[in-house]
Amino acid sequence: MNGVYMRHKKYFAMAFVFIMGVSLTACSNAESENQIPAEHLEEVEQGTEADYAIKASTLRSFGALLTPYVQPAAQTVTISNDGTNAITITQPTANNYLIGALSSTSLEANGATATFSVQPKENLEVGIYNETISIQGTNDISATIYAEFEVVAPTYLIDVSELRAFDTVYAPYAQPAAQTVSVSNMGTGAITLTQPTATHFHIGTLSATNLEPNGAMATFTIQPRADLAGGIYEEEIAISGTNGTSTTIHAVFTVIELDGQVKILKQSLRPFPTNIVFLGDGFILEDNFEGGIFDEKVAEFSDYIFSIQPFAEYEDYFSVYSVSALSEERGAKRNPGDLRPRTAFNSTYNTFGIARLLTTQDSFKVGRYARFATLDPHIIVLIVNDAQYGGSGGQIAVSSIHASARGIVVHEIGHVFGLADEYVDEEYRQVAGITLEGARTKPNVDITNNLSDIKWSHFIGLNGYSDSAWEGGYYFSTGVWRPTATSIMRNLSTTGFNAISRETIVKVLLENAGETYEFSDFLRRDDPSVGPGGAMSSVASYPMPVPVEVYEERLYGNQKIRARFRGETE
Repeated sequence: MNGVYMRHKKYFAMAFVFIMGVSLTACSNAESENQIPAEHLEEVEQGTEADYAIKASTLRSFGALLTPYVQPAAQTVTISNDGTNAITITQPTANNYLIGALSSTSLEANGATATFSVQPKENLEVGIYNETISIQGTNDISATIYAEFEVVAPTYLIDVSELRAFDTVYAPYAQPAAQTVSVSNMGTGAITLTQPTATHFHIGTLSATNLEPNGAMATFTIQPRADLAGGIYEEEIAISGTNGTSTTIHAVFTVIELDGQVKILKQSLRPFPTNIVFLGDGFILEDNFEGGIFDEKVAEFSDYIFSIQPFAEYEDYFSVYSVSALSEERGAKRNPGDLRPRTAFNSTYNTFGIARLLTTQDSFKVGRYARFATLDPHIIVLIVNDAQYGGSGGQIAVSSIHASARGIVVHEIGHVFGLADEYVDEEYRQVAGITLEGARTKPNVDITNNLSDIKWSHFIGLNGYSDSAWEGGYYFSTGVWRPTATSIMRNLSTTGFNAISRETIVKVLLENAGETYEFSDFLRRDDPSVGPGGAMSSVASYPMPVPVEVYEERLYGNQKIRARFRGETE
């Protein structure tokens, strides 16, 4: 304890007896025969004490310091001899403190003092260093002082101010004004910041890189870069420093331009919808304005698709988008290699010498634009602003704006869902090396006409459904059977899918949506009267789309981005 002292007393066993004015010394033996009776004692004094005592002044706490620390200043401790006898002090020692040499080790009686210093040692580890230091003297006297000191590990934490979303702009745009961001050191340890960087934003130089603890601040600016293409630019910008400090700031900037502008025509509420993306080629600037020709054609094609079953019944499984693309000129090239017209996706007729084979020569760009709308464009439809009949399928369903050509889109969407062509083309079959094995993998054709074993046997005998098999399909004139006399997979003059094809499409829709297919539920929602039949238009029937095996590998090569559905895209 601070200021504690100890007093030791010794008594002399001698009494002085005054009897009739004579001083006599009494023997200490109480049993002595010469002991003076008590009744004769006039006064007895029990002697005087001899004192040995020391007292120490107190220490103030040395406090708590962050490591690494500057050694606190030493404090002086004063030792006082409060006794009546001289004493000798022993040099104090400590474990975690430096103890200065005593100014004197011999202290005279009645208040003589000596001093020594106490100071925490250097380079102590993080921890609490509270220690009782003892001061020892002769005759077993002692005093104690209490030293307090703590070494604290610093904390490292940075905070950043919020960034407002930058205003949405239309291209070409004036660069938005920069915003200032503040970075604060909220910890107890000093940090050094690293200059932030970003991809789509210009980052100004930090006003300071070394931040002292407890609120020191630096600033920098963030500004969208000039001349960004249309799109949404979201970026997590990292701000980091020494000792593992880091935080991020979220920057958002949107550029809208007619080229690449995305519109949502239908938005499914299902977590995993099937996405259709419409693009246009040969549509110039004025065609892409709101309500322009491109919007009209997209609406026309979309309405047509969703007028057909099962798309009409399961419309809520689809999200539909359009993405505009600016062409310099309208129309499409008549032959590959032509320089005009100059269009966004370089669409051309007469691909591989087939007049009606209308394809894009830049499928990679088509895919990139489709992904402006969604990262999963399951079905891509390219509408070409040219009145000549033509189209193609495969990874991209291409159609001119000819009245009969939109049937090509529906037919090609059937291939996306794994359906086979049901028409006959022996010449193509032989050239392409098509075998019956391929027919085994397709749901809407079979290599048997046994109605008990045929792939659509579960529809046989049901009211309103076909109970037959028609020979000819998958390019074979014999040896392959189809469910109905005609369908959209056989002839563009009809608008309907047969029952097995409708069921196949529904199965894939449900699988893509993460749902379970039930045949009873399909029958409840299906209407057999909407099957194949009826003319698509009063225009005479046009040839079916060219089988994609003729051109797809050579045209698209390694750029193929097939939809993520079961079966192969034809």
